[in-house]
Amino acid sequence: RKFYEKTPVVTTHQFGRGQAVYVGSMLVESALDHLVTEWAEMFALEKYDTPKDIEITTRYQENQAYVFVINHTPEVVKVALPFEETLDLLTNEVVLKEIELKPFGVKILQK
Repeated sequence: RKFYEKTPVVTTHQFGRGQAVYVGSMLVESALDHLVTEWAEMFALEKYDTPKDIEITTRYQENQAYVFVINHTPEVVKVALPFEETLDLLTNEVVLKEIELKPFGVKILQK
């Protein structure tokens, strides 16, 4: 008998005002995409369509949103933003609909 038999692959845990989801499996990309899409809809989260290996995540502090755009590749990548004009907090420049990320680069945008 294997130690993980009869145990859940996905579990959730309510904590404070949030909920954590744990996936205890190496899912194929299509299955993981399906779950992330379901959770984004269930929790009313923003889901961004990005090039492969580009991560966009939003963090909130009080009434302000900060968007982190991370390039996990060794290539220069252009990313179309899903929102209009924003401020790049690392360069203090106004950014319009598209940004360019250096290899393994990061942008922090104020939304």
